[in-house]
Amino acid sequence: MCLGSFASVLIYRIPRNINLLVPGSHCPYCNNTLKAIYLVPIFSYVLLRGKCAFCNSKISRLYLVNEIFITAMVAIITYHAGPYSIHGWLAITLILCFYVQAVIDFKILSLSTYLSGIIGLLGFALNYLNFFTSIIDSLLGLTLGYCSLWLINYIYKKIKGIDGIGSGDYLLLGAVGGVFGSSSLGIILLSSSIISIGLHFFTKTIHGERIPLGTGISLSSIIFLVLIILNK
Repeated sequence: MCLGSFASVLIYRIPRNINLLVPGSHCPYCNNTLKAIYLVPIFSYVLLRGKCAFCNSKISRLYLVNEIFITAMVAIITYHAGPYSIHGWLAITLILCFYVQAVIDFKILSLSTYLSGIIGLLGFALNYLNFFTSIIDSLLGLTLGYCSLWLINYIYKKIKGIDGIGSGDYLLLGAVGGVFGSSSLGIILLSSSIISIGLHFFTKTIHGERIPLGTGISLSSIIFLVLIILNK
């Protein structure tokens, strides 16, 4: 559950370029520092009835969703991989990074370069041990993932004169290719497009005609990863 709370910290602080360690957890409305009892995942939200204990401002339900989702993922992975599996905890870290990227992109159409880099490095670490694929296929996936979206955007920009895909998207897809290998890119990109277009209908009033492709890539990657773990 603590990882779910950490996901909330990343989602809130990364886009705002706030240090992850200081200041301590506080209410974004009244800036009062939260007591330890108010930081207990899930329980604190229920205890406070979704409101700040100091100013009574409504706490976003996203915090609760983050905690429940990440906790569920940890339970699934540790059940199948074992609580002491290094592979399992690296997979959980990947899921955490993918999830944070998904939420940030859904909210503000932006992706963290640092998180994409961490995803790529974790992929290399796992594939050095031949967990998802070989290290050679991992490097090939990284190259193809990045270059495919870069090329699509290059062609689009030549025709339309503007970017059609953000640089964060092809960096993220490159990292995904580094995790799962080149053969995974087709199915992940297809499912990403379907998810992103579906989400587009819920974000039209927020983002206009822009589509959260990074969210689709991240959610597809989580699904792909969990299916691999379940079938190992």
